[in-house]
Order: sequence, then structure tokens, then C-alpha cells
Amino acid sequence: MLTMTNMIAAQVTHYHKQDENYYQGNEKELGEWFGKGAENLNLKDFKFEDFERLANGIHPTEEKILVDSSKRAGVDLTFSAPKSVSTLMELSKDKDEELNIRDAHDRAVNETFKFIEENYSQTREQIDGVRNRINTGNLVIAKFQHDTSRELDPQLHTHGFVMNMTQKENGEWRALHNDELFKNKMLFGQMYRNQLASNLKELGYETEVTDARKGLFEVKGISDELMTEFSKRSEQVQKRFEELKKQYPNMEESKLREMATLDSRKAKDKTSDRTQIRAENLKRAEAIEDISNLVQDCKNLKSEIKELTAKEYLSKAKELITDKESVFTKEELLR
Repeated sequence: MLTMTNMIAAQVTHYHKQDENYYQGNEKELGEWFGKGAENLNLKDFKFEDFERLANGIHPTEEKILVDSSKRAGVDLTFSAPKSVSTLMELSKDKDEELNIRDAHDRAVNETFKFIEENYSQTREQIDGVRNRINTGNLVIAKFQHDTSRELDPQLHTHGFVMNMTQKENGEWRALHNDELFKNKMLFGQMYRNQLASNLKELGYETEVTDARKGLFEVKGISDELMTEFSKRSEQVQKRFEELKKQYPNMEESKLREMATLDSRKAKDKTSDRTQIRAENLKRAEAIEDISNLVQDCKNLKSEIKELTAKEYLSKAKELITDKESVFTKEELLR
């Protein structure tokens, strides 16, 4: 799943401020820099002061304004792993396997951001009275990885905050034109899930499609009962979504879901210890079924689906899309 939200500086810095954060259980949770734009600014070790300055359009180490970010600091892209993946990671009693699953998610996020950076990082410039879009090929992204929801259920997800700035070839920093980011949100979410599924397969897991139209999947071997047990936050959002749908019947579903997510949020519980949370989650799972060999049981499941070559997949995609449309975009074909 992928959600996208425009944010002003005060919102983003408050949300990701260290004392407002989840548990600070690992370096990725505290933040890390990503993107060629971040490299151009020589951003290496993550410091919240640098993040705060950039959110306000200020150079991290020099007293100069890079862009005017008073109206928009950037856009938050949140990549959430399927519930079965988060559940598997949480219930794995092998630390190495837990790290492997985290890494599978992280690599999928990185590959998606690389694709976005290479193809959709743009700014606008007035040339001969005409406002043109210019491809820049660089972004400044602050990533924050978390592994629980506000209800303390397993939920592996990464906030990737794309700063409202990109650098032209002449070295000048300009505001990021993000229309294409929002326009192709569905494609980016699909790319993340495809890459994650591929990474999980390399680890020995099989996946099954749960919604072909939306491109959703789960790991084989994780029961519906377990996933339901660890989906309190999803239930809250869905309940609020249904309420809002009745209240605003003509509003776009994506906007309603964004509103439902925000409306149903509660304050983060910063008093709980991560070790205690995992111990409690293990008890919850053990009350439902035997999870002593969960990882190996999942790896013993094999798929009977015939693998296709890249060319065969492309041909199949063309058949499917031309059955319904005579004109389509590159992004629609890729999805």
C-alpha cells in the first residue's frame, strides 16, 4: 500500500521529531537520507537539524535559502508492507530472518524511489513566456522505517519524505513540480509491491494475489486469523471511511481514505517497550495457532504458477490493456 500527502514544514517536522517518534529502535527509524539530491548536498549521517532546515527550504550547513517552502515542505510517501509480511516479521523467532524481511521491504522502497527519481523528478521554468517542465533526475528524500501501527500491531512501513526541492544542471535549486508524483501514485505502489514480492521469493517465500485489479498480495502460509488479529488499525480506518462515505458520497475514494486515516489517529503510545510489545504479540498469536515453526512452514509451500519471461509478461499486458483501451499511457502498461 502507498499513501501520499503534501505537508507544510510545521507538520512534517512535528511528526518526525525524535521525541514524537515511535520507539527509536533502529537507525532507519531515526532517519536516513536517500537520493542524488541528498548526495549533492553532502548529506550522510541523518541529523534532525538538517531535516528541519531543509523542510523550511534552508541549506543544511550554509545560511542560504534553497527554495521557498512556505506553502509546501514536500510530500510524504508511505510504503506499507502487506499485513502477512509484517506478521511474519514480528512472529519470526530468528533475528536474522527478521532482518532479512526488513531488508526485503527496504530494498523494494529504495528501488521504487530510484525509479521515481530517474523518471519523475521535475521542476518548472518560464522559457519565452511558456512554463515548461524540466526533468532533473535528483531528489532529496528523508526515510523513516517503522514496524508497528498506532495500535501496536505489526505494521512494517516506511515514510519517505520527498523535499520540495530539486537541482538543475547549472546547480540552481528549484521547487519540485510534483504533479506527476500524484498522477502516478498507483504505479509506484504497484512497483513497490512487485519488488517486495520478488525479494520475498528470493528468501524462499511464496506469495498469492488477493486482489488482481489493485495488485495486492499476501505471503502464503499466514492465516487469515492471524492477519485479522493484527489489523486493529485497518479496522479503525475502514470504519471511519464508511462513515465519511455516507457523509460525502461524491468525494473521491482516495481522498476519503486519506481523511479516514487522519481522523482515526490516536496519539502514539511512547511508554511501551518494543520488547514487551513483541512478547505480547507472540502471546496473541500463540493463542490462535501453533507458530513455533511458522517461518519454515511458510518456506515449505511451493507455487504451481508457471513463470513467464519478461517478453511474455509484456505481451500479456498489451493483450489485457488493448482489450479495453485503444489509447493508453506508458504507466498504465507498466502497471
